Amino acid sequence: MCLQLEPSAKLKTAHEDIVCYKILNSETFSIISEYKSGDEFVGVIDNEICKGIISIENHKMYFCTSNPNLNGEKCNDTQGYPYSWVFDHTVDLEKQKSTIFH
Repeated sequence: MCLQLEPSAKLKTAHEDIVCYKILNSETFSIISEYKSGDEFVGVIDNEICKGIISIENHKMYFCTSNPNLNGEKCNDTQGYPYSWVFDHTVDLEKQKSTIFH
């Protein structure tokens, strides 16, 4: 469980490790499971029209591209492209769904 401090909370020092889990959106997993590494894509990411190859690593989907404006989170296998962008809120899902090619 992650702590969420209220503005009136008193600061305290942790004397043991705290384990926090991030709640993962199940919609993200269902979208990622539709694709595999090597799939080509054309879409809109961070308001940039781009194309390239998808790379899936550690349950994350990366969009590998030659667009220098999409030099985001780096994946290990950029499929020969110099830049990669991890799937996040800046990816327009509706436009991506209709424009990713298998």
